[in-house]
Amino acid sequence: YFDNNDNVIDNKLHIDVGYYQSLKHVSIEAIEVVANALIDHLNLRNMPSSTEFAIHVRAPSSGTGREHPQFISNKDVMRIQDHAKKNNLMFKIVTNDIKSALSLFPFANENNFYVGNNAQEDFIFLSLSKNLFITNSTFSFWAYFCSNQLYLEKEIRTDEFWYSDFLDKRT
Repeated sequence: YFDNNDNVIDNKLHIDVGYYQSLKHVSIEAIEVVANALIDHLNLRNMPSSTEFAIHVRAPSSGTGREHPQFISNKDVMRIQDHAKKNNLMFKIVTNDIKSALSLFPFANENNFYVGNNAQEDFIFLSLSKNLFITNSTFSFWAYFCSNQLYLEKEIRTDEFWYSDFLDKRT
């Protein structure tokens, strides 16, 4: 996606964003370049904020050895509730598995869910959020970095967040 002079080539029809392991494998600067490319590709720069507080909950992955990949604990749920109450915010849950989300947030109702038509709409919704609870998924990770370039005021992450070194070292 770059030419020989490290200029972004913008004639691509899509962007493939891969996995990473640690800051030993990819730099914050590279992540921010990708986030900005995603923002431009999705035309997010002039879009209004989507919500005051969004929470990403993904379905458990099978075969990963991690039964609940986002590791949202009861303590996390309490922090989400406290943040929403303290700041008078209604939270919206973005998920590909409402059943799993309801097991974590049994007090949620239909008004607490954002239901997009596809993953791209879900990603855009998260990226345009002012407050964002992020989980252990690359989907959530990239939405955070896009949101951080746009409207993000506060990020809350699960206590077991695998990629804290990336967020703690950001510019």
